[in-house]
Parts: sequence; C-alpha cells; structure tokens
Amino acid sequence: MSFRASLVCHFVVFMFLAATCRGEEFAMETKIYDGDGKQLHAENVTLFADHEIHDFSIVPEQKVTVFDRNARRFTLADEKHRTQASLAAEELVRFIASERARAETSNVALIRFASKPKFDVSFDEETGKLEMLSKVWNYRVETERIDAAKLADYHEFAQWFTQLNALFRPLPPGIRMELNRELFERKLFPTRVQVEIKNGDKVVVRQESRHRLIPKLPNEHRLTLEKWKSQKDSLRLIPFVEYRSQQLSLVRVLDDSKQR
Repeated sequence: MSFRASLVCHFVVFMFLAATCRGEEFAMETKIYDGDGKQLHAENVTLFADHEIHDFSIVPEQKVTVFDRNARRFTLADEKHRTQASLAAEELVRFIASERARAETSNVALIRFASKPKFDVSFDEETGKLEMLSKVWNYRVETERIDAAKLADYHEFAQWFTQLNALFRPLPPGIRMELNRELFERKLFPTRVQVEIKNGDKVVVRQESRHRLIPKLPNEHRLTLEKWKSQKDSLRLIPFVEYRSQQLSLVRVLDDSKQR
C-alpha cells in the first residue's frame, strides 16, 4: 500500500469514528513552552462545535484555522493582515505524500528520520506515561483517559492539524503522526508532551506542550467564536499558495529578528 493510500485509510477510520462519536461542544487550551518550560512560545484555544473545529492562535499572533469536517475543507485566516485562504483536505493529503517522498532522500538526517520515524516505545499503565525514544527525537508524554466522543474529536483534530502545520514548517509531519498513532491506538489524551531534539548525544532543543480540556464552551470562548463569524467575510480571500508564501515570509522575518 502506498503512503498516500495509507493516509487515506487512516483518515477514513478517523472520520468514521468522529462522525459516529461526536458529542457536546467543548474546548481545548494549549500552551507551548521553550526550554525549561517557563518561557511561553505559543498559545492556542481550540473549539469543537457541531461539524467544525476552530483553532485560534493567541500567541504569538492572532490567526484562525477552521476545519469543516463535513466539507473536508480548511479555512486559514490571518487577522492582522486581513487575509484568508481555503484548502481541501484531499489537496493536503497529496502534498504531504509528495513531501514525504522528497524527505526520504534528504541530506539532513532529521528530515530523513521524519519521513520514516522509528521509536522505542514504552507505556506505564499505572502512571499513564508514554515514552517514545530514538537517536534524534524523544517524546515523554503524560496522558489521561477521557470520554470516547471527545477523544474521537481530539484525534481527528490532531491528525488533520499535524499535517496542516507541516505546510508551514521545515519537517514533514511523520514524527508527530507517529505519536498521534500511539495515542489513538491506546485511546489516550495527552495532557503534557515533552520533546527533545538531539544532535548525537547532546539535546539541542527542548519544548513542552500542555493541553487542558474544558468540558463545555465557556462564555469567553463563545464570544471569540461569534466575533470570528461576524468578521470572517470581511477578510480578503486569496489563493492558498499566496497565503502560504505570505506566512512563510513572516516566519523568516520573525526568525531573523530573534537572531539580531
């Protein structure tokens, strides 16, 4: 089976489970920290309501990503630059498959690893701690069990958004997708994910993400959702290729400013 066919099969499973298990509205708050877990790098609020998943980036910039699970289509919006774009899920699957094929022959070891990641995996049933270790990338994950409907919604979100995020990052999504698979098969929700990227025996990057589920949508999140729906039509619609180029340029500018 080809990689693209494998992706499609996995998505069929996710879509079926999510469609049959969709439950009440709820929210997930995510905070990502660099280094020792004290410096906030990013903050997102993800809202699960009806057939749509809304992901609001609060830090570092206000952006919105909406996945329409019925139409299988993403809407991406940059509120600061007043632009938005649309991308079909099938287009995303094709792009990821082509990127993986290119990554397999990369001269960069980490990129090659991301195309076909292999981990030594261990899980402690008593503590709920999952470890996935390799020569270049380590995961240490704290997990919990949640109800089936919310878990199905979360895993659908994780699988699609992991791939979408890869369009704006230097690595293909295989590493995180492998973690998604382990969590999915064990029916787990990650509350804390610690990442170590290594160069030889030395850890060169440390990052930590913390996830908190909120059983129902708080009023503040409902207001955020209503505000987005009231202003989305005022944003200029541009082709996705142009939107992606714009966002990648902004990332390069941000990286340059950090180095100065």
